[in-house]
Parts: sequence; structure tokens; C-alpha cells
Amino acid sequence: MYGADRLGGRILALSLPALDVVGTIPLGQASRPAGMALSPDGAELAVALSGAGNIALVDPATLAVTGRLYPRVEYGPNMPWDVRYIGPHRLVSVGNPGSSGFDYIHLFDTAGRAELGHSTDIIRGGPNLAVTADGTIFASESSFSPQQIYRFALDGNTPVEVAHGPHGPVLVPALAARRDGSAVYTAGGQVWSGNLQSQLGSFSARGVNIEYVPATERLFVCQESAVVEVQAQGNYDVVATHPVSATARVARANAAGTVLYVSTDAGLDVVPLTH
Repeated sequence: MYGADRLGGRILALSLPALDVVGTIPLGQASRPAGMALSPDGAELAVALSGAGNIALVDPATLAVTGRLYPRVEYGPNMPWDVRYIGPHRLVSVGNPGSSGFDYIHLFDTAGRAELGHSTDIIRGGPNLAVTADGTIFASESSFSPQQIYRFALDGNTPVEVAHGPHGPVLVPALAARRDGSAVYTAGGQVWSGNLQSQLGSFSARGVNIEYVPATERLFVCQESAVVEVQAQGNYDVVATHPVSATARVARANAAGTVLYVSTDAGLDVVPLTH
């Protein structure tokens, strides 16, 4: 398991289930590591470095940086913020130059260490990404008014916007998508159709981040002192509230949905889940 130390400019590698620190990946104190993603085969870790202006590629076996990706800059600073793999050696990213700037959806070949293309449509401040099993890309603007969600598809190597919206007030501090792309969930308590044309429902939990676990059809919303568990289908009922030691920032579950790892302002909490 990997966690970012933004102040120290490093990535921590943790063993499971003991959570002992088994290694560190120093990236520079000014690098400000942000979003991370592990490749589908587990052989590569991509880390967006918003302060350094690039994406570091790390070998999980040796904890060594093996390469860097540099998104093309058309306007404003280069500040990679979120990354997601959409297939073997295929990585998408988006940057966060702030509410006064913008970035694009970038597609990279991580084996060739090259950018293959980027969207012509822009994404503005506070972006977050979610991807589906077929490579559909959802991107959100959370710090620009009005907040928006965009849907992109690949046309060759070019991410092309195919829908945006939704049609109504949107709350997207973060988002997650169903694997089949039929619905998008926001940490603002909303459920939107995959085509972004209609709201499918809402849930009472509101927070700063959200995790979707397909194995158990559950959503986990990070709040000030708890992680709220919500049904991902049906009435979107709150089924449990899991207290944590401090403000929850990011929650990640194991594939079976039996354990939740929560990054908080006070450290890492481990929450057993029962269904």
C-alpha cells in the first residue's frame, strides 16, 4: 500500500496488514505529490507531482523512480494533480493550475515515456478523475463555479469530450464511477447518469472524498470525523457510520470490500467492514 507525504515530498510504502513502513520514495520537498495510481498489472506506480510539474513513474519492487512524464503545457503552469490508468501502459492525467487557469486531459504511453495526445476541451480548477472498465474518462471541476462533470472517450490517442453537465446544481468535491459507466457518484451526495443528462438519486452523506467498491456495492464518503457507508444502488441509504481518529481525507477499500484504509489528518486508520 502507498501513501503520500505532501509536506515531506515523499511516498511511503506500507506492508499489509501490519502497515509497517517498508520503504520511502523521496521525490523532493517541493514536489507536492497528489494523485497516485497503480498500473493494472501492479508493476508501475504513477504519482502526480503538482509542485514539480511532472508525473513520476515508480517501480514498486525497488521503490525507484524509473521515469518522468511531462504533460504538454498550452497555457498556465504545469501542475499534474490526478492520474488514472485506463489500460496497460496507458495513463491519463489532469492538472490543477487553480481557478484562474486550466488544463487538458492528457494521455500517456508509460512504456515509451511519451504523451500521445491531449483533449482540446479544457478542465479548470479542482479537477478529479474517474475511469470505467472500457476506458471512459470522467473529469470534474470542483473549485470553479458552476461545478461541472465531463465525460471523455478516446478517439485514437485524443481524449474527446462526449458529454458534460449535469443539468442542475452539481456538488463534486470528488467523484467515482461505476465500472460500466452507467452512473457517477459525487462526494456531494449526488448520483448522475453516465451520460450526465439526469440525476438518478441522492444520499444524505456529504464529504471531501468518495470511494466506490463494486464487490459490495458500497460507497464510502470521507467526513470530518467519520467515513459514511452508503448503498450504491436502490435508495442510496446510509448503512453505517465508521468513526475515525481525525478528519478523513481519502478512503480506500481492499478488493473484497472487507477492510477500509482511511488517510486522516492524524495518520492512517484501518476499519474492518462487515456485510
